[in-house]
Amino acid sequence: MKVSPFIVYFAIISIFAIILSSKLNKDIDLAEESKYWKETTIVINRFDAVKHSNGTGKGSDDYYTIGLEYKYMVNNIEYTGSEYQYGGPSEGVESLAARHKGVTESVAFYNPAKPSQSVMVRGLSETSHTVYLVLVGIPYIMLFLFFVSSLYETIKHRKKRTVVNESK
Repeated sequence: MKVSPFIVYFAIISIFAIILSSKLNKDIDLAEESKYWKETTIVINRFDAVKHSNGTGKGSDDYYTIGLEYKYMVNNIEYTGSEYQYGGPSEGVESLAARHKGVTESVAFYNPAKPSQSVMVRGLSETSHTVYLVLVGIPYIMLFLFFVSSLYETIKHRKKRTVVNESK
């Protein structure tokens, strides 16, 4: 049986979409769990906007990520954290870094079951929440399209075989 390139394409896309979905689901789960984590005082060692470039020259896209490092104590053990908010911040990284410039102490939230996990802002940002819902939905849409296309190809192939057999 010859496999349609269309089916192969959707199969490959579906596999990548499922992998992406599992990563996003993990971030969403951590964001939800963090709503119940315990508060602690942190000492901020670094909080700045780190510029990245997707290319060189005119028209290249630059973007920023948070360069963050903080320390905190849980049960007399020092931990280091670098997570601001799961799914990224709800505001621009540059303005966020400017707002925290010179701030050396703040609060964060740590996972009581695994104190090495911490985050400065609990939950998932509203923007990220919407984006994640769309991105997590894509794999299921792709799987549905793959299923429908496979079903279509199978029915089409059977009809051709039936027509050929009847003409003999």
